[in-house]
Amino acid sequence: HGYGVVTMSKNNPNNPFGKDILVNYTMPANSFGAWGKDTYETTQKKVSTGFTFDLTPQWLLSADYSWSHSDIRQNYIRKGSSNPRAAAWDADTKANKINFLQPPADLIQKYWHYTHNNTQQTLNDMSVRATGPIATWYAGDIKLATGIEHRRYESEGFADHQYVDNPWVKGTERKSQASSMYAELNVPVISPDMNIPFAQLFDIQLATRYEDFKVSSKTPVYSVDSTTGYKSKLTEWKNNGSATYDAITPTIGFKFAPNDQMMLRASYSEGFVTPTVSQVSMTTSSDTTSTSLKDPKTGNIVSQYIAIAGGSPDLTPESSKSINAGIVLTPEFIPDLRLSIDYYQIKKDDNISTITAQYVLDNENMYADRVKRDANGHVVSIDTTPFNAMSLKTSGIDTNLSYLFDTAIGETQFNLGYTYVDTYKTQQTIATPVIDVVGTTGLGGVSDAPLKHRANASLHLKPNDVWGFGWSSQYYGSYEVNTTGDAILNQTGVKATTLKIADQIYHDVFATAKLPFATKSGLVDSAELGFGIQNLFDDYRVDMSGTLDYLSKYSDVRGRQYYLNLKFTF
Repeated sequence: HGYGVVTMSKNNPNNPFGKDILVNYTMPANSFGAWGKDTYETTQKKVSTGFTFDLTPQWLLSADYSWSHSDIRQNYIRKGSSNPRAAAWDADTKANKINFLQPPADLIQKYWHYTHNNTQQTLNDMSVRATGPIATWYAGDIKLATGIEHRRYESEGFADHQYVDNPWVKGTERKSQASSMYAELNVPVISPDMNIPFAQLFDIQLATRYEDFKVSSKTPVYSVDSTTGYKSKLTEWKNNGSATYDAITPTIGFKFAPNDQMMLRASYSEGFVTPTVSQVSMTTSSDTTSTSLKDPKTGNIVSQYIAIAGGSPDLTPESSKSINAGIVLTPEFIPDLRLSIDYYQIKKDDNISTITAQYVLDNENMYADRVKRDANGHVVSIDTTPFNAMSLKTSGIDTNLSYLFDTAIGETQFNLGYTYVDTYKTQQTIATPVIDVVGTTGLGGVSDAPLKHRANASLHLKPNDVWGFGWSSQYYGSYEVNTTGDAILNQTGVKATTLKIADQIYHDVFATAKLPFATKSGLVDSAELGFGIQNLFDDYRVDMSGTLDYLSKYSDVRGRQYYLNLKFTF
């Protein structure tokens, strides 16, 4: 956030080396005094209600409404780029007045701010559904499920880099609403009552869905106020534009069961995914420092530049076609065991993508409009805002196993899930090749490619009606870092463009106890106390190619965590 890395000129009287040096200094939080507190506070409020009503003995009507509001605040230190202290920092750096080799605490107090960000979000969701038979034929009832839903989302907030340059900043306003209608027919072709050998059940599902989306946002625009020195004079509210999307998408599928122990299923569907409010909102820019971003044109580290991120109003929805096929096994010789194996294949067009800053620099000939340089050829800014890529094709296998069984110490539930991603092929532009990026990060500039292998497991023991004990584990397979920058050199001491990050396993444990708690009025039915430890062994994996405190994105910077909760049932 604008500190920790700086070029110290050879002309600085405090520089003993006689040449320009890149200073990468660490600043322990406890050296900042009260400013060392990085606080994060979230307040959430939720209300939900609904009803079900039997229209007839066979038709059911249901409706739900939910409202939620969240208020998220975070405080920490930051320099900013367009405020009096930041201007003084730039001027004093240029004039060689700052000794960057001294302990940094005094520098922070003089030039930095204790900034914060704030986001407030409100969601309203309403839905009405009805289901029941519309006709009866030889194989049974033809059933219809239909419904409508309306969702409205509003948010208002400002980022830390906005607040540090304007402590009076008002939040960017974002709004989205989605309305949908759907109808699904379930048509039985073979039913168990027909007693057909090796064909107990065969159903066909036909569905269609209409969706309509609207998104919009507006941002306050400020100019410099001569009385404060900050960009705090509100000049206008800029409309970042609005976008409307709608589509009708079909689904067709079937399920076939030759007996009670096996079921086959398959489906074909089309869909589209609209950009989020953030993805189509106004772009943001902020000063960024780096110790690993390398400019291939000069061979130098880009230690400081303006990062252009945020949204892009020009984004269009993704469209997709998917095929799924699978099998479900419930063998009689192992009661209460269920195993499912499903294959999926998805093709997306106009896939919404983002690319890394290093990839933009490495391929500046293709992304020339995303890199700005000064008269001397030095990088001034890099644009990594999202865009619509050409296509994405992915395929893989999902498996799930669940088993409920009794032991000498109580009832036990075991669950196991495993996902194997076979391919994840993407093409960014018509000028770039199709590449398979599964199990990598940074390859082709893609930073969010899936892992090749991923799994989770859990075990829950219930010895009696009061106590419950559980264990869960998450497995993340290894992946390969691809970068032409110096992230691998910083991490390993060896210059390389690829590095394998080993697989990761994280374990959680928990216990619950039902409390003998009930009110005389009957308002509270029961209470349950829960205690748990997340990341039991305090594990993590280093990956300096990312931006999350030099840890893998599958690691949690908070390490081992303890929680205690109390749950009431009314």
